[in-house]
Amino acid sequence: MMNCLEKLNISLICCRALYLLPMPRTRDWFKASINRFRERSTTTPIRGGGYYTTVGRLVPIRTVMLEVNGVKREQL
Repeated sequence: MMNCLEKLNISLICCRALYLLPMPRTRDWFKASINRFRERSTTTPIRGGGYYTTVGRLVPIRTVMLEVNGVKREQL
């Protein structure tokens, strides 16, 4: 089942900024652009031993703002 998300909010605490990303426009842009961005992974320990791995892409917010129409930035 596809999620009917209209907007994705990303908060960057270090910059005290909130970015509002329009969906599905941002998702479509990302799918078409995915190979431009480096894949990275990180691990998180689990209580009681073990860990899980998260994999994602490093996408500069400036790139998103320049290439996706409708992205909004709110100062926190």
